Amino acid sequence: MDFANCSDSELWRLITYGNREVFQHLYETYYDGLYFYGMHITQDEDRVKDTIQDLFVRLWTNKKQIDIRHSMKFYLFSAFRRNLLKQLKKDTLKVDSSVLNNVSQSQNFMDVWMMEEKNQSTALYLQKYINQLSPRHKEIVHLKFFEGLNYSEISSLTGLDQQYLYNIINKVSGLLRAQIDKKKLSEL
Repeated sequence: MDFANCSDSELWRLITYGNREVFQHLYETYYDGLYFYGMHITQDEDRVKDTIQDLFVRLWTNKKQIDIRHSMKFYLFSAFRRNLLKQLKKDTLKVDSSVLNNVSQSQNFMDVWMMEEKNQSTALYLQKYINQLSPRHKEIVHLKFFEGLNYSEISSLTGLDQQYLYNIINKVSGLLRAQIDKKKLSEL
């Protein structure tokens, strides 16, 4: 069965009725995004995988008590982030201070820029520039462009004001466009 046309509330209703096929679809749909997001928070791959696994086990076990009415993606990312940070703190592991230093792993994010410019050297130039952003700005860019979360969801997830997020995304987008223009001018 194709679940792509079902709303999140419909999918969740099917899961609460015990539909394992829908649950498997949910797992397959969100695993990679959760994994890459987790790897930007910590380089402990085993911890990231364990936290994802624990999230889905708890989701299935407590499916009758959980109420997801709107965005499944937001629920999963916020629960995952909360659980991962709790586990890192509990394990007395230090969260990598260079959060999202590996935006280069987020090929989907870079693909957007590469498709727009269709130029590998421009993409590499942008990648270098993105790596110079602060860890917080990289996290915001990752959540907005790679994960496709809206400003309200990013605000809830990070605890940052929506206006601040608008300003950061506009500033970073403008700076990246300026870098693209600068690169094009230098190639003339």
